[in-house]
Amino acid sequence: MISYSRWTTKRHSCTFSQIVLSFVVYNVALFSLISYKGTKWKEKSSIKVRTFLEKDDSIPGSRVDSLCESSPQIPDGFTLVILNHNRTDTLLNGLKHWDHVRNIKKVLVVWNNPGVKIPDDESIRTASPHLDIAFLPQNTNSLNNRFRVFSHILTEAVLMMNDDCIVEDDYVQMALQAWQTMPYCIVGFHGRGVSASYQYQWNPAKNYSMVLNVGFLHREYLKMYQNAPPELLDIVDKYTNCEDILMNFLIANHTGSFSGVLVETPHGVQSVFSTHKSLSIRPDHADQRTKCIRQFVEYFGYLPLKGNPFIIAPYNAFAHLKRQ
Repeated sequence: MISYSRWTTKRHSCTFSQIVLSFVVYNVALFSLISYKGTKWKEKSSIKVRTFLEKDDSIPGSRVDSLCESSPQIPDGFTLVILNHNRTDTLLNGLKHWDHVRNIKKVLVVWNNPGVKIPDDESIRTASPHLDIAFLPQNTNSLNNRFRVFSHILTEAVLMMNDDCIVEDDYVQMALQAWQTMPYCIVGFHGRGVSASYQYQWNPAKNYSMVLNVGFLHREYLKMYQNAPPELLDIVDKYTNCEDILMNFLIANHTGSFSGVLVETPHGVQSVFSTHKSLSIRPDHADQRTKCIRQFVEYFGYLPLKGNPFIIAPYNAFAHLKRQ
């Protein structure tokens, strides 16, 4: 078991309270810099971007509010949202793992298989006898369905997960605790970057600027995603890709800070065996994501993503973690 009382960043070990303080100080400095540069941006920014991101008190991390105010106590527990397409065997194998993960209040399977029947009750119960699972059939196979505003989501914390990915329970709990201190961010396990020429970076040489797919976010950000201009959602459908990148753009643009915080573990995100290939191994995957980034930048009028130097890791695993 991991002791959550001591965590570490890549630069030095520290207590939980110290790492929270580090994030606060970092945000103060970053927010001051953004506020200084923000005036010029607002003068030339496209109106069509700002109109759908007006202040909403229900969405955390608004530019209008201080990003560094203490967050109210967030109840424990989270909703697990799993996107599935043509990988029923993978999904059921993954559910066997999630059945033993703590603090899951409900599992939502976004069934991106129009016209295909969901697994029978016996198969679901065999895979996961303890979890409350709801299958949500979709009319279209769109990656935008991942971030739909489902009425079944009753918790503030939402863990987004691919059907072929699992994370060990201890690290899920660590990420949940971290997210509760900074609910305006994505807190997750896949850090990626963007180069100066707006090229997608799988392993950024310096700071990461996006936390993709596998991670915690606030349920109110789902509203922001669904209210995004159709032109942005169409880019996701055009490439069958980049919905996670778009979410990072929206959050960074909305908060004026970094979009996410990376949690790194000794074993990382593990894969569930599948006979169907993942979208991420397509030969044109990185090129498509670069095209998405450049089209998003063109639409927003600037790159809202901010580099983040902080990485959260369990203290007792620090010696095993090395930045690529």
